[in-house]
Amino acid sequence: MSAPPTRPPQAGPEPPDVRWLLAAERTLLAWFRLSLALFLVGLVPLALVPPGTATVLVTVVSGALMIGCAAAAVEGVRRWRRGSR
Repeated sequence: MSAPPTRPPQAGPEPPDVRWLLAAERTLLAWFRLSLALFLVGLVPLALVPPGTATVLVTVVSGALMIGCAAAAVEGVRRWRRGSR
């Protein structure tokens, strides 16, 4: 197996290195997996508490995890765009 490239592809007459594009895509998918995991973990406290008894703490914890879910998805797209240029 060949060594990974040492710098991102430069704009010019040559097409970008496919390894960089695939690495950027794998990174995006990893961020999306993290986002999905945070979303599902954010639902767990709400599912474990009986209906009508959700406390402020449970709501805050679930909300924080949902915000983390959105932040992970946005960060993944940002890194993917930066890596695929």
